[in-house]
Amino acid sequence: MFLSFSLHCIVMSFMKKQDVKAFMDFVKTSNGHENGWAISDHQLFLKLRKKCKNVGDVALNLNEVLPDISVDEVKKHEIWYARYLNLKEKHHEALRRWQKMKEEIKTNESPVVDQLENPGEFKTNSSKYLKIIEKRTFERKKIKEDIESWKKEREIMEKIQMQLKEEKNRQAKLKEKKTEEMKRLKSEMVKQWKTKKLASEQEQKNTVEVQNDIEHNIKVSVANKMIKLYQMQDKIIVDKKEVTV
Repeated sequence: MFLSFSLHCIVMSFMKKQDVKAFMDFVKTSNGHENGWAISDHQLFLKLRKKCKNVGDVALNLNEVLPDISVDEVKKHEIWYARYLNLKEKHHEALRRWQKMKEEIKTNESPVVDQLENPGEFKTNSSKYLKIIEKRTFERKKIKEDIESWKKEREIMEKIQMQLKEEKNRQAKLKEKKTEEMKRLKSEMVKQWKTKKLASEQEQKNTVEVQNDIEHNIKVSVANKMIKLYQMQDKIIVDKKEVTV
Protein backbone atom coordinates (compact mmCIF):
# COMPACT_ATOMS: atom_id res chain seq x y z
CA MET A 1 0.00 0.00 0.00
CA PHE A 2 1.07 3.63 -0.43
CA LEU A 3 2.77 5.62 2.28
CA SER A 4 -0.38 7.61 2.90
CA PHE A 5 -0.62 11.33 3.51
CA SER A 6 -2.44 10.58 6.78
CA LEU A 7 0.85 9.19 8.13
CA HIS A 8 2.43 12.56 7.43
CA CYS A 9 -0.36 14.22 9.41
CA ILE A 10 0.33 11.88 12.31
CA VAL A 11 4.00 12.86 12.19
CA MET A 12 3.16 16.56 12.20
CA SER A 13 0.78 16.06 15.08
CA PHE A 14 3.46 14.10 16.89
CA MET A 15 5.89 16.96 16.36
CA LYS A 16 3.59 19.50 18.05
CA LYS A 17 5.28 21.07 21.03
CA GLN A 18 2.28 20.66 23.33
CA ASP A 19 2.55 16.89 22.87
CA VAL A 20 6.32 16.49 22.97
CA LYS A 21 8.20 19.50 24.28
CA ALA A 22 5.60 20.70 26.80
CA PHE A 23 6.58 18.07 29.35
CA MET A 24 10.27 18.96 29.27
CA ASP A 25 9.49 22.69 29.39
CA PHE A 26 7.26 22.04 32.39
CA VAL A 27 9.99 20.05 34.15
CA LYS A 28 12.53 22.78 33.43
CA THR A 29 10.36 25.62 34.77
CA SER A 30 9.53 23.44 37.80
CA ASN A 31 13.22 23.05 38.71
CA GLY A 32 13.18 19.32 38.09
CA HIS A 33 10.90 16.31 38.47
CA GLU A 34 10.26 17.14 42.16
CA ASN A 35 9.11 20.76 41.64
CA GLY A 36 12.16 22.05 43.46
CA TRP A 37 11.50 19.89 46.54
CA ALA A 38 14.20 17.73 48.06
CA ILE A 39 14.02 14.20 46.64
CA SER A 40 13.39 12.70 50.10
CA ASP A 41 10.56 15.19 50.77
CA HIS A 42 8.92 14.43 47.40
CA GLN A 43 9.22 10.67 47.98
CA LEU A 44 7.48 11.10 51.33
CA PHE A 45 4.75 13.08 49.54
CA LEU A 46 4.25 10.21 47.06
CA LYS A 47 4.05 7.62 49.86
CA LEU A 48 1.47 9.66 51.79
CA ARG A 49 -0.44 10.30 48.55
CA LYS A 50 -0.91 6.55 48.14
CA LYS A 51 -1.75 6.03 51.80
CA CYS A 52 -4.14 8.95 52.44
CA LYS A 53 -7.64 9.38 51.02
CA ASN A 54 -7.42 13.06 50.10
CA VAL A 55 -4.91 15.87 49.69
CA GLY A 56 -5.98 17.42 53.02
CA ASP A 57 -4.83 14.34 54.91
CA VAL A 58 -1.63 14.24 52.86
CA ALA A 59 -0.92 17.88 53.73
CA LEU A 60 -1.57 17.45 57.46
CA ASN A 61 0.51 14.29 57.77
CA LEU A 62 3.43 15.66 55.75
CA ASN A 63 3.40 18.95 57.68
CA GLU A 64 3.52 16.99 60.94
CA VAL A 65 6.66 15.15 59.80
CA LEU A 66 8.19 18.16 58.01
CA PRO A 67 7.03 21.34 59.81
CA ASP A 68 9.04 23.53 57.44
CA ILE A 69 6.61 22.58 54.62
CA SER A 70 3.23 24.22 55.23
CA VAL A 71 -0.16 22.66 54.51
CA ASP A 72 -0.77 25.18 51.70
CA GLU A 73 2.57 24.29 50.09
CA VAL A 74 1.61 20.60 50.07
CA LYS A 75 -1.75 21.41 48.43
CA LYS A 76 0.00 23.49 45.76
CA HIS A 77 2.44 20.63 45.22
CA GLU A 78 -0.51 18.27 44.65
CA ILE A 79 -1.89 20.58 41.94
CA TRP A 80 1.56 20.70 40.35
CA TYR A 81 1.93 16.90 40.50
CA ALA A 82 -1.44 16.32 38.80
CA ARG A 83 -0.31 18.57 35.93
CA TYR A 84 3.05 16.77 35.88
CA LEU A 85 1.39 13.34 35.51
CA ASN A 86 -0.87 14.61 32.72
CA LEU A 87 2.01 16.02 30.67
CA LYS A 88 4.17 12.98 31.39
CA GLU A 89 1.49 10.65 29.99
CA LYS A 90 1.20 12.78 26.83
CA HIS A 91 4.98 12.70 26.49
CA HIS A 92 5.06 8.90 26.76
CA GLU A 93 2.23 8.65 24.25
CA ALA A 94 4.26 10.80 21.85
CA LEU A 95 7.23 8.45 22.26
CA ARG A 96 4.98 5.46 21.55
CA ARG A 97 3.73 7.16 18.36
CA TRP A 98 7.35 7.85 17.46
CA GLN A 99 8.23 4.15 17.70
CA LYS A 100 5.15 3.17 15.72
CA MET A 101 5.96 5.68 13.00
CA LYS A 102 9.52 4.36 12.64
CA GLU A 103 8.15 0.83 12.15
CA GLU A 104 5.69 2.04 9.50
CA ILE A 105 8.46 3.85 7.65
CA LYS A 106 10.59 0.68 7.64
CA THR A 107 7.63 -1.29 6.30
CA ASN A 108 7.14 1.19 3.44
CA GLU A 109 10.79 1.54 2.38
CA SER A 110 10.27 -0.40 -0.91
CA PRO A 111 10.08 1.64 -4.17
CA VAL A 112 6.75 3.28 -4.86
CA VAL A 113 6.33 1.61 -8.25
CA ASP A 114 6.50 -1.84 -6.59
CA GLN A 115 3.56 -0.83 -4.40
CA LEU A 116 1.21 -0.17 -7.31
CA GLU A 117 -1.79 -2.50 -7.59
CA ASN A 118 -1.08 -3.00 -11.30
CA PRO A 119 2.56 -2.10 -12.15
CA GLY A 120 1.88 -2.83 -15.83
CA GLU A 121 -0.26 0.29 -16.04
CA PHE A 122 2.89 2.38 -15.44
CA LYS A 123 3.92 1.94 -19.10
CA THR A 124 0.55 3.02 -20.52
CA ASN A 125 -0.18 5.82 -18.05
CA SER A 126 3.29 6.98 -17.01
CA SER A 127 2.37 10.65 -16.50
CA LYS A 128 -0.23 9.77 -13.89
CA TYR A 129 2.08 7.47 -11.99
CA LEU A 130 5.03 9.86 -12.21
CA LYS A 131 2.90 12.41 -10.38
CA ILE A 132 2.00 9.79 -7.79
CA ILE A 133 5.66 8.88 -7.38
CA GLU A 134 6.63 12.53 -7.09
CA LYS A 135 3.97 13.10 -4.47
CA ARG A 136 4.96 10.05 -2.44
CA THR A 137 8.66 10.95 -2.71
CA PHE A 138 7.90 14.43 -1.43
CA GLU A 139 5.89 12.98 1.46
CA ARG A 140 8.70 10.59 2.37
CA LYS A 141 11.27 13.40 2.19
CA LYS A 142 9.10 15.60 4.37
CA ILE A 143 8.68 12.83 6.94
CA LYS A 144 12.41 12.24 7.05
CA GLU A 145 12.98 15.96 7.55
CA ASP A 146 10.46 15.91 10.38
CA ILE A 147 12.26 12.94 11.90
CA GLU A 148 15.60 14.76 11.75
CA SER A 149 13.97 17.81 13.29
CA TRP A 150 12.54 15.63 16.07
CA LYS A 151 15.95 14.03 16.68
CA LYS A 152 17.54 17.46 17.08
CA GLU A 153 14.74 18.54 19.39
CA ARG A 154 15.13 15.37 21.41
CA GLU A 155 18.87 16.01 21.73
CA ILE A 156 18.06 19.48 23.07
CA MET A 157 15.61 18.00 25.58
CA GLU A 158 18.21 15.44 26.69
CA LYS A 159 20.70 18.26 27.21
CA ILE A 160 18.09 20.14 29.23
CA GLN A 161 17.51 17.01 31.34
CA MET A 162 21.26 16.67 31.88
CA GLN A 163 21.53 20.33 32.88
CA LEU A 164 18.63 19.92 35.30
CA LYS A 165 20.26 16.83 36.78
CA GLU A 166 23.59 18.62 37.16
CA GLU A 167 21.86 21.63 38.73
CA LYS A 168 19.99 19.36 41.13
CA ASN A 169 23.24 17.64 42.13
CA ARG A 170 24.88 21.03 42.60
CA GLN A 171 22.00 22.24 44.75
CA ALA A 172 22.14 19.02 46.79
CA LYS A 173 25.87 19.46 47.38
CA LEU A 174 25.35 23.08 48.38
CA LYS A 175 22.58 22.05 50.77
CA GLU A 176 24.79 19.32 52.25
CA LYS A 177 27.67 21.79 52.61
CA LYS A 178 25.36 24.33 54.24
CA THR A 179 24.07 21.68 56.65
CA GLU A 180 27.61 20.66 57.60
CA GLU A 181 28.58 24.31 58.09
CA MET A 182 25.53 24.87 60.31
CA LYS A 183 26.49 21.82 62.38
CA ARG A 184 30.05 23.09 62.70
CA LEU A 185 28.91 26.56 63.75
CA LYS A 186 26.43 25.10 66.23
CA SER A 187 29.15 22.87 67.70
CA GLU A 188 31.51 25.85 67.94
CA MET A 189 28.82 27.97 69.62
CA VAL A 190 28.11 25.21 72.15
CA LYS A 191 31.84 24.88 72.82
CA GLN A 192 32.19 28.62 73.37
CA TRP A 193 29.14 28.66 75.61
CA LYS A 194 30.55 25.84 77.75
CA THR A 195 33.92 27.61 77.98
CA LYS A 196 32.26 30.85 79.07
CA LYS A 197 30.06 29.01 81.51
CA LEU A 198 33.06 27.25 83.09
CA ALA A 199 34.94 30.54 83.26
CA SER A 200 31.92 32.22 84.88
CA GLU A 201 31.54 29.39 87.38
CA GLN A 202 35.25 29.56 88.18
CA GLU A 203 35.02 33.34 88.61
CA GLN A 204 32.04 32.94 90.93
CA LYS A 205 33.96 30.31 92.87
CA ASN A 206 36.98 32.59 93.18
CA THR A 207 34.75 35.46 94.32
CA VAL A 208 33.19 33.29 97.02
CA GLU A 209 36.63 32.17 98.18
CA VAL A 210 37.84 35.78 98.35
CA GLN A 211 34.75 36.81 100.30
CA ASN A 212 35.26 33.88 102.67
CA ASP A 213 38.90 34.88 103.17
CA ILE A 214 37.91 38.49 103.91
CA GLU A 215 35.24 37.40 106.36
CA HIS A 216 37.72 35.02 108.05
CA ASN A 217 40.36 37.75 108.32
CA ILE A 218 37.79 40.16 109.79
CA LYS A 219 36.70 37.58 112.33
CA VAL A 220 40.34 36.86 113.29
CA SER A 221 41.08 40.58 113.60
CA VAL A 222 38.02 41.19 115.75
CA ALA A 223 38.86 38.19 117.90
CA ASN A 224 42.41 39.43 118.44
CA LYS A 225 41.13 42.87 119.39
CA MET A 226 38.65 41.35 121.82
CA ILE A 227 41.37 39.22 123.40
CA LYS A 228 43.57 42.28 123.89
CA LEU A 229 40.63 44.17 125.33
CA TYR A 230 39.86 41.37 127.80
CA GLN A 231 43.53 41.16 128.71
CA MET A 232 43.63 44.92 129.39
CA GLN A 233 40.49 44.70 131.52
CA ASP A 234 41.97 41.80 133.49
CA LYS A 235 45.20 43.77 134.06
CA ILE A 236 43.25 46.78 135.32
CA ILE A 237 41.36 44.60 137.78
CA VAL A 238 44.59 42.99 139.02
CA ASP A 239 46.31 46.34 139.42
CA LYS A 240 43.38 47.70 141.48
CA LYS A 241 43.55 44.69 143.79
CA GLU A 242 47.26 45.17 144.36
CA VAL A 243 46.79 48.83 145.25
CA THR A 244 44.07 47.96 147.75
CA VAL A 245 46.29 45.42 149.47
